[in-house]
Amino acid sequence: MMAIPDYQSLMLPLLTLVSNEEGRIPDLAERIADNFNLSQEQRSIRVASGTKTLLIDRLHWAKTYLHKAGLVVGLRRGVFIASDAGRALLTKKPPKID
Repeated sequence: MMAIPDYQSLMLPLLTLVSNEEGRIPDLAERIADNFNLSQEQRSIRVASGTKTLLIDRLHWAKTYLHKAGLVVGLRRGVFIASDAGRALLTKKPPKID
């Protein structure tokens, strides 16, 4: 069973998902969990505070760093899409983003 990926490992799949369509973390989480073949048990692991799942937390951190790097842009509260720079990076087919 694969461990829940760290936020760096989630950056490339997250950017790829929003390269052609806007997205929200809660909506993208299931697709990414499927991509990493995470079990239902892994998907339901919560952070210490219990407010959200570990996967959602790590996806938010991945989005934060993608935003700081200028690879995604916010459209409205909680909704984002890849920037031109993010799409340009994806054309180079990087093995990972860190």
